[in-house]
Amino acid sequence: MREILLVEDNEIIVKGLKYLLEQEKFDIKIAKNIVEQKFDLYLLDITLPDGDGYEICQYVKKQKDVPVIFLTAKDEELNVVQCLDMGADDYIIKPFRNRELISRIKSVLRRYYHDEINENQIKCRDVII
Repeated sequence: MREILLVEDNEIIVKGLKYLLEQEKFDIKIAKNIVEQKFDLYLLDITLPDGDGYEICQYVKKQKDVPVIFLTAKDEELNVVQCLDMGADDYIIKPFRNRELISRIKSVLRRYYHDEINENQIKCRDVII
């Protein structure tokens, strides 16, 4: 089960995303700023009460090459370009479509963890079906 850190300050969005992602069998942790624990994927908002998603992205990317997706209401081209240039793997503008978000998350995870078993495979010792 993949662990995702959602860094978001809007409680309504947090509750909805937590439910949605748990239905897809992801383990979701919620934060409003940087967390020292390592995760398989980071979903970041740009505007946060104690800083911004840019700082978190830079911090995370310095620690380890892990996927980062920005999920934000900022739709200016400058913001999109800045996030992608600092290493973000995707940039999704709110409001977003749930199924599209899930597909983008799964796509990014496949690129990073392509050597591991996918959700349609069963592994027993050295045999993969």
